[in-house]
Amino acid sequence: MKYVFFDIECACVYKSVAKICAFGYVVADEKFNVLEREEILLNPKGKFHLTDRKGGQGIVLPYEYEDFKKYPIFPAVYKKIKALLEDKESMVCGHATINDVNYLNLETRRFKLPSFQFRFYDTQFFYMNCENSYSRQFGLQTIAEALGVDFTPHRAVDDAYATMRVCEAICKREETDM
Repeated sequence: MKYVFFDIECACVYKSVAKICAFGYVVADEKFNVLEREEILLNPKGKFHLTDRKGGQGIVLPYEYEDFKKYPIFPAVYKKIKALLEDKESMVCGHATINDVNYLNLETRRFKLPSFQFRFYDTQFFYMNCENSYSRQFGLQTIAEALGVDFTPHRAVDDAYATMRVCEAICKREETDM
């Protein structure tokens, strides 16, 4: 069994549109040894609009936005991402994963590609269950700090790696494995 931890960053997200600009992933073995680690940068074919829900300053991605124009668009990497996430020998995990799955579904609809079909786990839910705290959602950075995991937020591959380390820390703390 392999584990695939992934994260997505978008240039913009609206109710019916999510323009993916970065897909980061880490493939690990059952002992959390990294087998593969990659960040796939994409041309979102649109402007960056990263405000929060109230219209204020949103997240700041650690990239030069102009550079994204030189990367391929989503359909060029669709097959690679699909093979990675739908691999029957892998367990897929992310943080607040339902958001990333929604972004994938919106992009497949946008480019008229078949939807992804895979099962996934979520470190946010793992942590909430371990803490017995369901009154709020815990961001990756908050959980990482609580568990002593250091990373650069909002760089897709670093978020995927931090998600893996958070999962590993939870498993150690709870004396279990995935």
